[in-house]
Amino acid sequence: MNAFNSGSSSPIHTAPTQISIMDVFFPGFTGITASMQQLLTGNLNSYAHLMCMCGMFLFLGRYAYRYLTELVEAYFKYKKKPLRFSPWNGSFFFVYKNHLLRFQCVAKETKEEISISCIGGSSQILRALLSDCRAEYLKLIQRKTTVFEHHDGEWRKAKARDIRPISTVIMDEDEKMAVLKDIEDFLDERARGWYARRGIPYRRGFLLYGPPGTGKSSFSLSVAGRFELDIYVLNLSSIDDNRLSSLFAQLPPHCVILLEDIDAASTAETEDSETTENTDQAAVGPSQKSKSQGNVSLSALLNALDGVSSQEGRLLIMTTNHIERLDDALIRPGRVDRKVLFQLADKKMSSCLFCGLGRILKGFHVIGAISPLSGQQPPFPSSRI
Repeated sequence: MNAFNSGSSSPIHTAPTQISIMDVFFPGFTGITASMQQLLTGNLNSYAHLMCMCGMFLFLGRYAYRYLTELVEAYFKYKKKPLRFSPWNGSFFFVYKNHLLRFQCVAKETKEEISISCIGGSSQILRALLSDCRAEYLKLIQRKTTVFEHHDGEWRKAKARDIRPISTVIMDEDEKMAVLKDIEDFLDERARGWYARRGIPYRRGFLLYGPPGTGKSSFSLSVAGRFELDIYVLNLSSIDDNRLSSLFAQLPPHCVILLEDIDAASTAETEDSETTENTDQAAVGPSQKSKSQGNVSLSALLNALDGVSSQEGRLLIMTTNHIERLDDALIRPGRVDRKVLFQLADKKMSSCLFCGLGRILKGFHVIGAISPLSGQQPPFPSSRI
């Protein structure tokens, strides 16, 4: 019986060790855990103990280094100039919503031509891509004012600045509210129809004048941010008549066009006429003179403001430090609908300036000392604060 059993019995196989679930996702996890337990209980020899400690430091050190690096970069991020990446000459393919698209960029003399194409007869996928791009762009410029400047006869985006609250521009409050109400009525959706029914060009012009540093440019930027408009800054001293006409033709329907130091055009026109009389160069036309000197003639400026080909729907703001130098034709009603004087800061304005600064400097109780100090100061430009 025993012989039969011993002869017929099969060899005994040991059961395979059960694999931990953690070992499936993290191979070697069980071995590392066992070593850590022996290390903590002190069962390993000194050499193995040292090796385990070094391994732990190397393993945790990389994460600590990455965390500290990100912390330092985030702290000093404001000192770094952000990088901007854009595709260069050539073409490449990419996938968007399971569709194969082709992007091509070709550099010309002064600009780039970008084209996006797809396979098929429907443009629906391209419209969806451009719609997503537009939504992403609007998200980036949210609560910002986009500033455009001219370069080589074209408008180019210069910067996107945070919207400056209109309350931070210190000026006569009644005048400020009147200007804002005027602009709000002009930008109303029903205003265009009102202008069209009466045969009036749909344009609005403002002249901001006063001593330097009184907030004329700051007010223009705040107005653009208040009504969520892009602002186009035009420097008349760096262009000629032809480029002036071209730049005005490129303006979008709703925007703010800012002409700073508008008295430069009148001054240049006067100097040109005096030079022509003294040198007896009557054969030289005004366009040639302005082109050679890099200044805009007054006639070209007037034609750009309200000529036959002038743009409608825009909000024109002109600034000057010397209103007495301006030609009467430039500031007549129809071209300039409202003139706004920016005065030097008096006692009331200086109190508002210092109080606004005191609200920023938290913990400093300066309100009680504002009135005596403001009364001792003579009128001064608000930019000196």
